[in-house]
Amino acid sequence: SPNLRHCSPDVVDTPPSRKSFANGNAGGNGNGNKDGTTKLRYSTSSSSLRTSSARTGNNNSNLSSMGSPIVNVGPINITNFSLLSGMVGGGSFPPPLSKKQTRLQRLQLGWCLARLVLIMMITLWIGALVAVLRTDGSLSSRSGVISPGKLLDLGSPRALLNGIANHGNDNDNGNDNDNSHKRTSKRKKPKKKTLRGPSVPKPVDVNAPPLTISSPIDLSSISIFHASDPSAFQFSTPDAPSCAAPLSPADVTFTLVTQLSEDRIWMIPHHCDRWGKSHPLSIVVFTDRSADDVTAQLVSDGCSPDQLAVQTVSKSRYDPTGTEYPVNILRNMAFSRVRTTHAVYADVDFWPSAELHDLLSRPSVAERFAGDAKLAVVVPAFQMTRRCPEYRDCRELNIPSMPRHKKALLSLVKKREASSFDPTNAGGHGSTKYITWRDQEAGVLKDLPCIKSNRYEPYLAVRYCRDLPPFQEGFTGYGKNKMTWAMQLRRTGYLFSQLGEAFLVHYPHLDSAARLEWNKKPEQLKKGVAVGELLEHSEQEIDLKAFKRARVDQLFMEFKKWMGEEVEDRARVPMCENSLNDDVRLWVNLNENGSGHANDHTSSSTSR
Repeated sequence: SPNLRHCSPDVVDTPPSRKSFANGNAGGNGNGNKDGTTKLRYSTSSSSLRTSSARTGNNNSNLSSMGSPIVNVGPINITNFSLLSGMVGGGSFPPPLSKKQTRLQRLQLGWCLARLVLIMMITLWIGALVAVLRTDGSLSSRSGVISPGKLLDLGSPRALLNGIANHGNDNDNGNDNDNSHKRTSKRKKPKKKTLRGPSVPKPVDVNAPPLTISSPIDLSSISIFHASDPSAFQFSTPDAPSCAAPLSPADVTFTLVTQLSEDRIWMIPHHCDRWGKSHPLSIVVFTDRSADDVTAQLVSDGCSPDQLAVQTVSKSRYDPTGTEYPVNILRNMAFSRVRTTHAVYADVDFWPSAELHDLLSRPSVAERFAGDAKLAVVVPAFQMTRRCPEYRDCRELNIPSMPRHKKALLSLVKKREASSFDPTNAGGHGSTKYITWRDQEAGVLKDLPCIKSNRYEPYLAVRYCRDLPPFQEGFTGYGKNKMTWAMQLRRTGYLFSQLGEAFLVHYPHLDSAARLEWNKKPEQLKKGVAVGELLEHSEQEIDLKAFKRARVDQLFMEFKKWMGEEVEDRARVPMCENSLNDDVRLWVNLNENGSGHANDHTSSSTSR
């Protein structure tokens, strides 16, 4: 039978030669063959396939009379038909099913499919219920009210997907007061479950407005502005002295300001040593420990108790995952404890040179500070390569190599073991004149002629007074939290001038949880696809709002719009003529007015 040869992948269809057909095999009844090839046949009276030697005139009338088919496969090994033998069931096909048996079989299959669908629907509904309940029963936007277009059907797959995404990525389940937080902290955390099976596609709604992203937890209780809205941008620093108060050069004093997580407390004694143990530091530590406990540890490690102003903020309460570190709130808190005329801000992983305080206190520099309340002195930032080849925090090798003086730093630069900070990000520190600084005399100020990028984020010494723009507290975790401060300083009339011989050097630590969260991106972008191309030409909706970088970029566009409309442009340092077009790097679509939204499919984009 022609159909029988398809029963096994091991069967090789070998057509008989013309000679075999000429010897009576063309009709299918005779099986004589003069060339001595082996033929395969089966009969209803045999439980297995058998072979016979092909001889001319061999009578197969018994098979012909029974209507048994003969399989002619030419010269082929009989062992290849083991699978075929099992399929034919010992030489005979099973009898056809009756109508009753067929209906029963179909009924059983239908019940199996129905049960499977029912189990999947129950699983989806329970998942949505758990995801929504884990938000403490509230779906709140920045304003505390969710619009009807954002309400989700509790039993829909979209509720499940959005609920899990919001809880896992956005953590948009913050409470509005301390009492609700206490209730949440007592509830036992559910165990993480792994969802198996095919993923459910997210419904596409191109007309839906972009979701408003709020901070994961209400941080207003620790904010110096007591604001819970991330887009409530601020003009000035409250409770600071007046900038109009006259100063003499002898009045100019400095406090080193920083913030840090608990795992970097060990760095503070190095700051105490380099900054000078008689000079004040104001620090905020993101830890569940008390300020007294942290102070006692730092004093035992070599800091002076008289120089420390320590505050702590509970990590387990405000950022248990470590991905939404409230960096700008902590910076503003540290500034609020400054009791000198001026402050030097540096992140804790940037260690000051040993002469920094003395250089800032030189009479010529102090005179400039006293005469200009909006002088921002740039302390050039450098980075040192990790001393060990493997990816680990090898402190025993890194710490002795961290340069304290300009000569040691330039020696490392010459050996290519140090460089200007993050040369891969040209906008970040590219406006600093590093080549000029190399030959710049100690204590000499060199004004920057222009700013090359909105991403410029230098570490600065500034006067601590009321007109000083604060760090915008809506920016949490990694990304755009310092550059927005520098942008507002420039627009409000601050003059940027770099200080000769002074520097900061970055300690080569491992990536933080906030940085790892920022690095996450859609699979399409990992393949080198541009964001604009992805949004315009992708056949499936890419929910960029599920990624930290897109949410930060959207908030940044709101900040730019606010500053352009509300902050008077008094810039004394212009943007360079060849300044970078930073907006093309944003994970948003840009409208004609310069604003944008992540996943706004109705507008064009040139984002990168």
